[in-house]
Amino acid sequence: MGLIALVGGNEFRPDCVPMDEALLRLSQRTTPRVVIVPTAAAHQSPRLAAENGMRYFAALGAATDAAMVLTRSDAENADLALQLASADIVYLTGGDPRHLLDTLADSIVWEAIVAVAERGGMVAGSSAGAMVLGGWIRRGHTEWIPALGLAGHVAALPHHEHAAPSNVAPLRAALDPTAAILGIPTATACVSEDGNVWQVLGAGAVTLYRKNDTAAFPPGRAFRLS
Repeated sequence: MGLIALVGGNEFRPDCVPMDEALLRLSQRTTPRVVIVPTAAAHQSPRLAAENGMRYFAALGAATDAAMVLTRSDAENADLALQLASADIVYLTGGDPRHLLDTLADSIVWEAIVAVAERGGMVAGSSAGAMVLGGWIRRGHTEWIPALGLAGHVAALPHHEHAAPSNVAPLRAALDPTAAILGIPTATACVSEDGNVWQVLGAGAVTLYRKNDTAAFPPGRAFRLS
């Protein structure tokens, strides 16, 4: 299995450079091929999101491309799935997490993304992208629904530097007791190969919430869920 990277948001900005340089090194490719997937930005400016991502990663030394998977029809497009199949890193941008989830779930494009991870590549998601890669995604302030599950038994709360304990408490109470919440600040990534051992990269500390305990892990630290 390859690596899953959950990013807290504000992707493709200068304060993300140290984090993303570390992600590129983890790919173990001299010139990794990064494919940007701007599905979550479909109702905003998906072309701009894709261009920003390609320009940003090209400046860091990667080969870049974009797979413009914007609709459910796109997610069943064999050419787009083939485009993703040769990626070293698939990067899901931020935006609307429910649109991203509904578009990718049980599609051939999603199968191609999972295959990238299975052959040792990396699948990264920022903000909405991080949320859908977990086992659950929040709906409202007190409810969880199943997500794509590639990252295992975790639920991501991106932009966590803005989170208030009073907002996290009902989500924590509603989550499956076997799961964990990862509160991830912007310009910060939580990276795992097996969904159990996670490493923090970037600018901020990741907060791990379980049913009955909380712990914070600064950049460079690794932690286990079990």
